[in-house]
Amino acid sequence: MGVSYSDIEQGQLLGKGAYGEVRAGRVQLKTGENVEVAIKVAIHMRAMVLCVGYDK
Repeated sequence: MGVSYSDIEQGQLLGKGAYGEVRAGRVQLKTGENVEVAIKVAIHMRAMVLCVGYDK
């Protein structure tokens, strides 16, 4: 699944630790569908990981 940063909407903070934070979010796919995701933002790598279908 290739998405650009402009397709990602970050929501509320779900958790935070030594390596980064996890936020609720939404991604708009190329099909136009909006999908709820968990977004892990790693502090040291400046990277994002999207987890589709997470359990709230």
